Amino acid sequence: EYSYDVSATPLNVYLDANGMATVDPNDLVQSVDEACGYTITAGGTGGGTNGSLSTLFTSNNGGSAGWTVMYDLTVGPNDIEVTDIDVNIDGTTAFNLDMYILVGTYVGNELNPGAWGAPVASGTGTGLGIDMPSNAVLGAPVTLTANTTYGIAIVTDSGQNYTNGDGSNQNFSNADLSVSLGSAVAGLFSGSVFSPRVWNGTINYTVSNGTTLDFTCADLGENQIEVTVTDDSGNVATCMATINVIDNTPPVLVCQDTTIELGPDGTATVDPNALLASMPTTYEVMVIGSDNASGNEGFTDFTVNVTEAANVTFDWDYTTNDIAGFDSFGYLLNGTYTELTDRALGNQSGSASIAVAPGDVFGFRSQTDDNDFGNNETVISNFMPGFSGQFDPANWSLTLTDSDGDAFFTEIPGGPLSFDACGITVLAVDVPEVSCADIGTPITVTVFASDASGNIASCTSVITVVDLLGPEITCPADQTVDPGQGNLFYILPDYFATGEATAVDNCTDPVTVTTQDPAPGTPVPDGTYTITMTATDEYGNTSTCSFVLTVETVLGVDSNSLDAGLALYPNPATNMVNLVNKTNISLEKMMIFDINGKLVNQTDLRSMQGEKAVDVSSLASGVYVVQIIGDNASTVKRLIKE
Repeated sequence: EYSYDVSATPLNVYLDANGMATVDPNDLVQSVDEACGYTITAGGTGGGTNGSLSTLFTSNNGGSAGWTVMYDLTVGPNDIEVTDIDVNIDGTTAFNLDMYILVGTYVGNELNPGAWGAPVASGTGTGLGIDMPSNAVLGAPVTLTANTTYGIAIVTDSGQNYTNGDGSNQNFSNADLSVSLGSAVAGLFSGSVFSPRVWNGTINYTVSNGTTLDFTCADLGENQIEVTVTDDSGNVATCMATINVIDNTPPVLVCQDTTIELGPDGTATVDPNALLASMPTTYEVMVIGSDNASGNEGFTDFTVNVTEAANVTFDWDYTTNDIAGFDSFGYLLNGTYTELTDRALGNQSGSASIAVAPGDVFGFRSQTDDNDFGNNETVISNFMPGFSGQFDPANWSLTLTDSDGDAFFTEIPGGPLSFDACGITVLAVDVPEVSCADIGTPITVTVFASDASGNIASCTSVITVVDLLGPEITCPADQTVDPGQGNLFYILPDYFATGEATAVDNCTDPVTVTTQDPAPGTPVPDGTYTITMTATDEYGNTSTCSFVLTVETVLGVDSNSLDAGLALYPNPATNMVNLVNKTNISLEKMMIFDINGKLVNQTDLRSMQGEKAVDVSSLASGVYVVQIIGDNASTVKRLIKE
């Protein structure tokens, strides 16, 4: 016989920066009184049921007292879905399994049928023998809710008893058990399978003397661990120890300066995630190789067109599975191959420097002679000026000549530089919002982060607030206007001044810099015109809109008769234009105006009889407006001068 003491005070274990910690089971025992040798182990809680639970756990036990393994499981930050369960049992035939669950811990409910209720799921499997994990697939998945602790009992039928997984076949005591997951209900674990050690719990902790217990962020808080002392004769004593897993490592925060654009309302929310720095994806290494095994010489070429002068330097590491004297590696410049390897040697490495100019075609070649004995491969590193710009991976072309080789880039994924092994749960800033008043003055913002254990960290970012939105400008609707009685031209109004055009801005109030094209006051004859309105805020942001203006003279009865009886020909005209009057109205004069409304020609028509030729040779080419007046009537014609 022997005895041992276990400390009543929880053992505090501190996670490292990677969220990991280990415990030696021997540290859970204060003393052991044993004359012979012994082994200390720690593992999941297990054992045969008794008392009032014997009746509850008989459904899968052939009417006998149910044999169970009990354990606690605390689900992490996401729901999980249990689809099957592995157990160590002693048989090799088919077995049945029931899974019971209660919210809370099994401790204190070992003999409480009311807490356990009916099984939540059943499974079937085939035993693989003593201490061999045997899988039982549940008839339906069981969903466990995030941030919840469950007591779980697994019951098998009487023909298949639990073993403890260490070869000693101790039924029901410290039996090994693991849970397999299907697709998670949501979040981090989606589509993956994880060991139960991802979450808090006391399963799968069975270790032997000198082997450590591993803890992660999923085990934060108190964990109940069964400690077992086994002497050399197989006598066993067990007790529960408490390990308090603590995370006292603050998050690592790396901030970056950034620019924030204001929205239409003149404000913007400061997102703390946008202030945290990230490392971009980079390409640092190229690999090129060939292997044709054809009996002929072959080439794997990887080339790029040079657009800017550069001095290219790189290191190379060449490996060949062929015998020396056949294969090689080197670079190409405008089709000329320069070997960098020594064919008399096998594996080798070196460095090179090549000047390239715009218009060059630069690249690398992996050459094989006949390659009956194997391939070669070269890793190219420290490539300068880097695989960006003209040397971006997208710009390289692969050419295979009697070769089934390849060439590719090794990607170093980018990602956030801020992290916490156990996850950042709170992220905030001391300046949550910026506005137009912040334009022009850099603002220092502090980002605060906290993990689930309350460890905090901070960093600062300088933000520049800018307004890149132009004014919101509204134009008049398309419209038709009349110059008015006796008017040859319509004078364009200032549409901003009349209020028909408006401009409002998120940061500039009022908007005072406006333009109109054609400008206000411009006389325009009958026709269709596009009027463009422009507004600019105080930060140089510009917006435009336009509408269609139709100028159309509304003629009276007399004017209509005059308009219908007069004609100009030829039109377009070169030197002379003829005016024909088929009305009985006596004409007085004909006036010709340019597009700006300036009178450029006037002809007296009082002596006209039916038709009159008018000299327009002095007019420049373009469009003119002709107004003809006679006996309280007038009409307007267009004249095109070639």
